[in-house]
Amino acid sequence: MRDYLYIDDFLALCEATLDATLEEGAHVFNAAYGEGIALDALIDRVEAAAGRTIERHHVPARRVDVHCITADTSAARSTFDWSPAIALDAGLRRTWQWFSSQA
Repeated sequence: MRDYLYIDDFLALCEATLDATLEEGAHVFNAAYGEGIALDALIDRVEAAAGRTIERHHVPARRVDVHCITADTSAARSTFDWSPAIALDAGLRRTWQWFSSQA
């Protein structure tokens, strides 16, 4: 499981942090959508966005691999009144369209 964020949402959060006045000290803000998705499910969605099949090769996980990474975005949401605007499927479609236009 991983948590993905569309680039425009990431940039919006970056801009919000630059415009904000924060108290002194260290602050941590997670940039993420806030929901995890399994790799096979992500590939299914990439295939749907691309309109083609992706060849898959499954290998055993390494002992050092973290099995689930999702981020708590509540600090970014409350501090900057920010939330991701682009859902995963829409972001994948936009990304595929961009890559396709570069060829």
